[in-house]
Amino acid sequence: MSEVIVVTSGKGGVGKSTTTANLGVGLAMRGQKVVLIDTDTGLRNLDLLLGLENRIMYDLVDVIEGRVEIKKALVRHKKFDNLQLLPTSQVKDKSAVNPADLMVLCDELRKEYDYVIIDCPAGIEQGFQTAIAAADVVLMDDNPLQIAKAQRLARKTMRIVRQNIWGSIGIKVLVLMLGAVGIANMWAAIFADVGVMTLAVLNAMRAMMLPKDVDEEQKNRKDRETMKTYKIDVDCANCANLMEEAAQNTPGIKSAAVNFMALKMKVEFEEGADPKQVMENVRANCKKVEEDCEVFI
Repeated sequence: MSEVIVVTSGKGGVGKSTTTANLGVGLAMRGQKVVLIDTDTGLRNLDLLLGLENRIMYDLVDVIEGRVEIKKALVRHKKFDNLQLLPTSQVKDKSAVNPADLMVLCDELRKEYDYVIIDCPAGIEQGFQTAIAAADVVLMDDNPLQIAKAQRLARKTMRIVRQNIWGSIGIKVLVLMLGAVGIANMWAAIFADVGVMTLAVLNAMRAMMLPKDVDEEQKNRKDRETMKTYKIDVDCANCANLMEEAAQNTPGIKSAAVNFMALKMKVEFEEGADPKQVMENVRANCKKVEEDCEVFI
């Protein structure tokens, strides 16, 4: 049965479109019929990731408004005939598509495709509500700590907006009063216009200087302590797989992955384990399954 998958997140720039494109290509490589729908109306970029930006004639809004059939708006991937893209408009806003319209469209696509994957816009407004309306599966970042970070950023942004508004009004009123009594000259008027705008822009840039989350920094530090990468020497991919299995079965190792092409082994240690001693055991276990291999500690 066909599935509709939505890739979403409340925050922008976290890789939604990249995940959508990679997921679609991966399923197409496995022989599945896949259609990708870009619902980020006004800010589409899924076509760029797939290298199809020069092939677009019609878009999602054209289909919804009945100007063209679905098949004419679909853009076939250059390499995979079973992967199609339905781009959205760059000139309309997100209100051009409503949830009911997208549900009808997805029901039509279910009849011909194994997977319908929707690239959702950032935020939780109209575009988000439309994208998830027809979803069977939702892929998202469910880290609740991001909510607190978004709240802090929103409060800081509102403070900056108020500062810019009252600061601009205050300076302009002051210059007008000084001009009325003959004290302010033309340069003061220029400052009240161009200067105030420059100060407002510089002040607004502080919104991008959000301090690092303490819990996230501690987690990153812990990850650096428990995860390490080691160079290896191995002759074939099969031997690399045997080394990976041997490492994963070594006490003190939480997970291990061997990259045969890069000749590297990435390991995650269990909490409290001694990395040096554990890696000595890993090397010994790898030698048991493949004598010619080596792990450089």
